Amino acid sequence: MPALSKRAGIDERKEMMRLVIDSVTVDESSAQGRIWFAILWQTGARTEHVIIRNTANYDDLAHFARIEEMVRTLNAVGSLDRRIADALTAEGIMRRSAL
Repeated sequence: MPALSKRAGIDERKEMMRLVIDSVTVDESSAQGRIWFAILWQTGARTEHVIIRNTANYDDLAHFARIEEMVRTLNAVGSLDRRIADALTAEGIMRRSAL
């Protein structure tokens, strides 16, 4: 299947997905900065997934409260921006490219 998918164009890949997926339900409001979705497969199986969405607004980030807490704490002890960025990256809260 992966080899076939790589050779297929976008329209063909969409059609292949339609053959195996019955429906998709999406809920952006269930948790801040996250998108929950469920896939109902043609077999009748159902899978649920959560992804952290990209955002340009800090208030919409999934980990905003933790980010704010870490920044305030590190800033209070005199940490510079680089140290704060390294701490957020080490925690897995943010990727270097997001800073």
